[in-house]
Amino acid sequence: MIMFGRGAHGVGNPEITDSERRHAGHVMFGRVAEVDYAKAKVRVAIGDEDDEDGHLVTGWLPIGGARAGGDIEWDPPEVDERVMVLSESGEVQNGVVMKAGYYSDQAPAPGNKAGLYKRTFKDGASITYDRDSGEYTVEGKSKVTHKVGDATVVNDGQTIKLSIGDATLTVQNGTITLAAGGLNFVVGGSGAESSGKIKGNNGLEVTGSPFTHEGHDVGKDHKHQQVQPGGGLSGTPQ
Repeated sequence: MIMFGRGAHGVGNPEITDSERRHAGHVMFGRVAEVDYAKAKVRVAIGDEDDEDGHLVTGWLPIGGARAGGDIEWDPPEVDERVMVLSESGEVQNGVVMKAGYYSDQAPAPGNKAGLYKRTFKDGASITYDRDSGEYTVEGKSKVTHKVGDATVVNDGQTIKLSIGDATLTVQNGTITLAAGGLNFVVGGSGAESSGKIKGNNGLEVTGSPFTHEGHDVGKDHKHQQVQPGGGLSGTPQ
């Protein structure tokens, strides 16, 4: 149902013809009064709300999207956001609602040059692409997730986790953990730990000392106890 003020765009004015009224109704600007996100429709308040004769609130009108075919975009307006109603027939009830925001002191432009795309969200998160530098930046407030096929990268500001199948690589402040096929390999602090075997097909080189195994020094300068001459076996390393 359309609710018109008595004087809105000539309604109730006998000196304005139906043709003029329709012409005035092709494009009208207003602000979102109500939103039904489930049905993708809004009601729009047009004119000065304090002017009883020059104000109207539309019925439920469809939200126009930049893409609504094979590719679909969802970016609906919110209550009190500036929009325009486009009506080919000039009848408001047949209109489509399109976004019509403009930059102002209350909503300053987020960029100041050509070749820059930037989307800033209400909570401070943003998406930016600078064509000159080729840099693409995503800033999230709590978590950023990037997924392609079976590969997922999640960044929550404290931890970056890369997952592919049952393999994961987790990077935290001072610690890197690799988990795959039952193996957990952790690097951090003053060393590294592994829950499985480490094999070097072309040799395994270890530098630094001491090099210990189960509490015994097995490095290049280690010594054995109970040494016997000839082919006898020595004792364990000290």
